[in-house]
Amino acid sequence: MGEGLPPARGCMPRVKVLLMELALFLLASPVQLCLVIRRGLKQLRFFAVASRTQIFCECGTEVALVGLWKCSCGFTYKGHLVTVCPVCDSVPKVVRCYQCGVTRRLPDPW
Repeated sequence: MGEGLPPARGCMPRVKVLLMELALFLLASPVQLCLVIRRGLKQLRFFAVASRTQIFCECGTEVALVGLWKCSCGFTYKGHLVTVCPVCDSVPKVVRCYQCGVTRRLPDPW
């Protein structure tokens, strides 16, 4: 009985692979969601600073973000501090308070 039949090649292996991929997707989804939320909050913090014309130092002094700036590559430009340098494609990382001399780290854009 059943000697002439080919071996069974049902869809069981495909179902197992599909279930395994579904399980991995369900396990990875919360992690990916947390990473996306974290990245979104980082970008929101960056754009909040990039849209301001001044920030406040720890000493309470206003630090202007619009003016004449010099990039670390030596290029001098007029405008907002948080601008990509056209020469070296970098974004400033810190801003200095001229009242007390303290530097404040700016949020990273990426």
